[in-house]
Order: sequence, then C-alpha cells, then structure tokens
Amino acid sequence: MAKAEASVSELVEMIKRGELRLPEMQRQYVWRSTRVRDLMDSLYRGYPSGAILLWETDGGVPLREFAIEQTGI
Repeated sequence: MAKAEASVSELVEMIKRGELRLPEMQRQYVWRSTRVRDLMDSLYRGYPSGAILLWETDGGVPLREFAIEQTGI
C-alpha cells in the first residue's frame, strides 16, 4: 500500500473534482460539534491529524454524499 501526504485543501479539491467519495458502507457521522471544532483548530495550527484510508477501485460502488446537515450550532 502506497503512503502519500495531502493537505486539507488538496483533499477538499479532490472532493470537488469527484476523485474522493464516501462508499455507502461508511458508518454514520458521529462527531459532536466540539470535536469538529477541535480538529479544525489542530489543522489550523499544523498539528498532525492522523491517517485517512483510501480505497481505489474500478468497480461500481454505491456512494454517499459528504454533506452533513449541521443543527444547533
């Protein structure tokens, strides 16, 4: 498995171009707004953020949208 590094802005651009999508098997979004805030703060400060596992396939895969409705913020 190849290892690559990408900035948050590069990942966002990949999403916009449709190169990075969530498979339907991905679990539901479970983070509270405080955890999202803390992650954004860590990214802003340049702290390491861990790993993202990517699955590349030529086959058809049911997909899910990235958009998450935010309520109570």
